[in-house]
Amino acid sequence: MPPRLGLLVAILLWSVSFVAIKHAVGEISPVAVVFSRFAIGAALLLLVARRLPPRESWRDLALMGFLGVFLHQLLQSYALTLTSAANAGWLVAMTPIWSAILSAAVLRERLDVWKLAGIVGGFAGAFLVVSRGELASLASLPSTRGDILIMIGSINWAVYSVVGHRTIRSIGPTLATAWSMTAG
Repeated sequence: MPPRLGLLVAILLWSVSFVAIKHAVGEISPVAVVFSRFAIGAALLLLVARRLPPRESWRDLALMGFLGVFLHQLLQSYALTLTSAANAGWLVAMTPIWSAILSAAVLRERLDVWKLAGIVGGFAGAFLVVSRGELASLASLPSTRGDILIMIGSINWAVYSVVGHRTIRSIGPTLATAWSMTAG
């Protein structure tokens, strides 16, 4: 598959995942949704990876599995029992904002004026969505417990990204994803 087509397929699948999870948690528990998704995903990725990661990466992969698979997906699945798929999609879009902030703080990445403007714009957009356009109601944000959990999940994914940065660079994204998913 050409890389651009693969990217398009990944974006399409990701974009419908909130609606699919919202539907699934209406039928089965959030834990069952997370387990099912990642048992299948881990099995498929292990077929692609076909090897064990270096022993020195196992601890980091276990932490990545806990943060990025177990905790993140459980937060997201449970949150979707309490908020809309639309709110979830918009709030998860805050993940790059949290990632930029954490990368600057932990990895010492530089935030230029454009990145800072993007962070401010991203927060403004998220507040606009969860306040349903009622910016005067900022004191009551987020609007539901589900929105709070989605925001916590987006921060958690940023932590996962920063924690996994070194491991992904050292063993590669396929091996790191396959084994962190298996650990999770």
